[in-house]
Amino acid sequence: MWIHWACLFAIIEVYNQKIIPVFLTMFSTVLGLVPFLIDGSEDEAFWFSFAIGNSGGLLFSILALIFVMPIFMPLKQQVKKKAVL
Repeated sequence: MWIHWACLFAIIEVYNQKIIPVFLTMFSTVLGLVPFLIDGSEDEAFWFSFAIGNSGGLLFSILALIFVMPIFMPLKQQVKKKAVL
């Protein structure tokens, strides 16, 4: 039982340490693409499409990192334990 809680606390600690740099990188990339979104002229169709695709993907992945990843990390540990047994 103690091993389960120790793994859970380790997962939470690693998540808390890694989420800030990942979030800042994603946020700065989305902010860097804002000028391409605002100046979405027909002459620069590639950059506008590029900015839309990357910004949408990064914003979706931020939500996935914040809400989905913490749910599935403990499940991965349980699968590993069952595979060892």
